[in-house]
Amino acid sequence: MGRRRSGKTTIANVAGLRVSDLYSDGELYLDLRGAEGVSLNPRDGLTSLLSFLGVEQLPERLDELRSVYLSAIASRRAVIVIDNPHDKADASWFLPNRSTISAVILVSRSGAVADQLDPDRKFHVDRLFDAEALELLETVSGRRLEEADPAVHRILRRCDGLPFPLASDRGSPALPTYRP
Repeated sequence: MGRRRSGKTTIANVAGLRVSDLYSDGELYLDLRGAEGVSLNPRDGLTSLLSFLGVEQLPERLDELRSVYLSAIASRRAVIVIDNPHDKADASWFLPNRSTISAVILVSRSGAVADQLDPDRKFHVDRLFDAEALELLETVSGRRLEEADPAVHRILRRCDGLPFPLASDRGSPALPTYRP
């Protein structure tokens, strides 16, 4: 969870890719669009996920559709990223039972949605300290940088220490190069 444009989705997708060798049956991503104020209809979301999983025979009733989804992922080792639920009710349609062997990454701005998760498994994306922001910028740019440099300082201030904007500035021509 974290504020808007902090890099939650990027971090979730990178995390999913990093563990994909442990979850060899696939990676699923579903944007519920809850942050836009009008969430994706649960039927449409479940149908989309089931289609990706190759399930063709879909029941009409929503509760039955969810049961088919839960059955379809119960024996699969997949990473499922559920992004932007508006509230707990939005997210609950797509969260599997605890007995599943799939991994679910729930991405949300709302602490109320995150309350559905085990407290030891929550990750809050927030503003980085200046040293961390500089390190991230160096990592993604592949350059050694000096925080005191005016160009670097401007980028760090403009991005306000948020991971996503910092990662997006990796190729910025405004970044000077320093060699040790």
